Amino acid sequence: MINELCPSNKSGAMDESGSHPDWLELYNATSADLSLSGFYLANTLDSLTQARLDPTLTVKAGGVLLLWADKDATAGSLHLPFNLSAKGKTIYLLDSEQQLVDAVQFGQAEADATYSRLPDGTGSFTWCGKGTPNKLNGSTCPE
Repeated sequence: MINELCPSNKSGAMDESGSHPDWLELYNATSADLSLSGFYLANTLDSLTQARLDPTLTVKAGGVLLLWADKDATAGSLHLPFNLSAKGKTIYLLDSEQQLVDAVQFGQAEADATYSRLPDGTGSFTWCGKGTPNKLNGSTCPE
């Protein structure tokens, strides 16, 4: 499921090129590693198969996977062909049969704030002043 996102990353997490792109994090609540082969992410209902995730991507059991929403899928398997929007949007996650697994609607975002599910995987979403990129969220926003 979608666990955390940062739609206005200005000085937080950096990708491998040293940039600060928007990002989102997927969480695997199961006790087994989860292959994302055939899964899709999208930021519009008009194109739910917008970003087919690389078949080599796996979310470890009870773990998270950080994906860069930088509109540059040519940069590697962790990069998506769309951005998030600081003005708000809905993000959709679909399985390999193109069935909706999760959707998260978020509103206006301040710079570096994250929309985080607290606790991981089961809680409701809340805005946090800073995030926990590529780490579990825990049950409260980080200090």
